[in-house]
Order: sequence, then structure tokens, then C-alpha cells
Amino acid sequence: MKPPKFEYHGPKSLDEALEALGRYGGDAKVLAGGQSLMPLLNFRLARPAALVDLNRIASLAYIREQDGQVRFGAMTRQRTIEFSPVVAQRLPLLKEATRWVGHLPIRTRGTIGGSIAHADPSAEYPAVLAALEGEVVARGQGRAGDPRRGSFPDLPHDEPGARRDPHRGEAAGDAGRRRLRARRVRAQTR
Repeated sequence: MKPPKFEYHGPKSLDEALEALGRYGGDAKVLAGGQSLMPLLNFRLARPAALVDLNRIASLAYIREQDGQVRFGAMTRQRTIEFSPVVAQRLPLLKEATRWVGHLPIRTRGTIGGSIAHADPSAEYPAVLAALEGEVVARGQGRAGDPRRGSFPDLPHDEPGARRDPHRGEAAGDAGRRRLRARRVRAQTR
């Protein structure tokens, strides 16, 4: 199958990427490793007006120890995580989970940011992020000096104007936390 037509942007900086995304509103997709996005495009399950490729933004690929935390850039490849001594020492669960991500070509191309953003419920990284009570920092246009911070899967919860579940009138993060707790309880009782 062939993907639908779209505009392609290959920015070299985060500011360029945010500007390109801003031009299309919600009708653009971000390409990180492409392991989840490309099949969606090829099956035409996703039909974005534009694709913004982050692969040329070197500043988004890193593993750092900072302020007692281990921090990952969104474009950090899964294979890099798999063999990182910092990850092995500080986050052994993440190292172990990475072995179970697809196969070698997938881990060579896939990124931690792409996996978390795609949020496939069967994926390893969103589950590990939740288990380790990790934090996601996202940046968007108009928020340059104030990255969004939140616990996965409820990033918008602590922000002013948090998304509300239209059926329940509650913050989406509250519903996400309840679902996560319910899954933990079900898993413990089996």
C-alpha cells in the first residue's frame, strides 16, 4: 500500500519543527522513528496534511543524568537505551523492557518519544513510564519557556484548562489514573 499525499518538512531545529506543526494546526503528524506511524500511513488509517520529520534535530537525542534524574531526548533510539550504562545502572526495568521491543531493526529505528507519544497500550515504554512514575516534558508553540509537565498518561491534568472528559465532566487525567489503578487491581487479583 501507498501512503496518502502529504507535505514533508525536515526541520533542523526544534523551533523550526514547532513552526511547521503550528502551520497545520492538528492536521500534521510528527515522524520520529516511524515504526508506528508508517504502517498507519500505508494503510491510510492516518491522513495528515503534513509530516514533520524530527530525525535531523540532533539536540533531541540524548540520555543524561541531571539533578538526580535520568532524562531522555524524544529522539533517543531504543537501541541506544538498550546498551546505555546509565540506563543499566539507574533504570534496570527500562533496560529489561527494551529487549522486548520488537526486533533489532525496530529498536534501531524506534525512539522513546515516538513510543510514548503513540501510547499503544501493549507497548513497553508507556507501561514502564507509568510503573516508574516517570514524567513527560513536552514543548509546544507559545510555551517556549514553560514546558508542559505531567505524569503519563495524564499529561494535561495539572495544567490550567486541562482536558475534560465530556461524558463525565472530570479531568482526563483523573479518568486515566482510575483506569490505571483498576488495571493494577485486576492484575493483582488474577
